[in-house]
Amino acid sequence: MYFPTYHTHKFYNDPHQVYEWANSLEYIRPEEGNYPGARTKEIHQIDEDFFQYTCNKVLQMIYGKNASDVTYQCTMNFQRIKYDDIAEDGKGWVHLDDRSHLTVLIYLTPGKTQSGTSLFMPKKEGTILEGKQEEKFKYYRTGQATDQYKHALDYNNGLYEEIATFGSNFNSMVAFDGGMFHGANFDLKPGEERLTQTLFFNDMRVPYYPGVEMKRNTL
Repeated sequence: MYFPTYHTHKFYNDPHQVYEWANSLEYIRPEEGNYPGARTKEIHQIDEDFFQYTCNKVLQMIYGKNASDVTYQCTMNFQRIKYDDIAEDGKGWVHLDDRSHLTVLIYLTPGKTQSGTSLFMPKKEGTILEGKQEEKFKYYRTGQATDQYKHALDYNNGLYEEIATFGSNFNSMVAFDGGMFHGANFDLKPGEERLTQTLFFNDMRVPYYPGVEMKRNTL
């Protein structure tokens, strides 16, 4: 693992302004069904200054004064998942972000505290993502939770043990290594939604990786 897990509250100075702006944007559902709900266009295409501001806040949390030495690519969107976008049991699929060095989630739904993210470890060494993931993509495309879908979800999630859970308190943030298995939690009622800001950092060139340095410690 390159990065440990980070969790903090009061990420933005004026989160309600960010919330209102996020709700004014257009959301697009993925034709390929590779994630639930809908996302905005990439934020750097909408507001480059805000994009850089958010990236810098995350990198300064990790690298402090060395943050300016970091180069990276980052995919950033707002994501809206409504009650109708999830299965009745409210379970998210355990997965990893294999194209992300560092994954960041900022929770932006006021008053919603139990729709956060859990981290997992495989129960058995050598566990890999199975082909049953195709049932997930089919569900995200159609919204039809078939018996095959429910079986695939239970099978997939049964391969992992939950090791940590983070709530969705308004304006809180969690960041973790993209190689960490994780899944969303949904505590939504009809008419409610889960609004997050997602950041996927990749192609990072950094002064050091905190997770690697921890293992290298020889004191």
